[in-house]
Amino acid sequence: MPILQLIRKVIRKIKSKLLDSDVLELDYEYHLDACYNHVAKGWVYKKSAPSSVVHVAFKKGNITFCEVMANQARDDLKHAGLPNTQCAFDISPDLVANTLTPTLADLYFDGIKVNREPVVFAMDYHKLIEQLNQHSAELNNDDLNNKAQA
Repeated sequence: MPILQLIRKVIRKIKSKLLDSDVLELDYEYHLDACYNHVAKGWVYKKSAPSSVVHVAFKKGNITFCEVMANQARDDLKHAGLPNTQCAFDISPDLVANTLTPTLADLYFDGIKVNREPVVFAMDYHKLIEQLNQHSAELNNDDLNNKAQA
């Protein structure tokens, strides 16, 4: 990375931290398609370098609980007229299972916070009930297998 680009990046990070603003968000175009049921899907590209791959991270405080490179291809992005069609991401963060309590997170692109309001990871109660029923059925099958072996 040329020294001038590195200096600009450092200055932008410092400015963002000091002002707690979204001044850097302007260099990224993005959309979160889904952020629920322990799945985060979307796309992002850097306006100043559309073909470069963007690092996406979700953090709770200073702890990164999921990260991914936005480099997946999606046909719908081509139809939408984006300059880069390989800028999608899809990740299943490692969050507390079987709870309706949402997780509030900050969104970072290339190490730069881009959100003002927290991103909410929430579990749909229908999905939770489905998971609990599946877990209960697995436990019942284990019990039946244990009794049959005894």
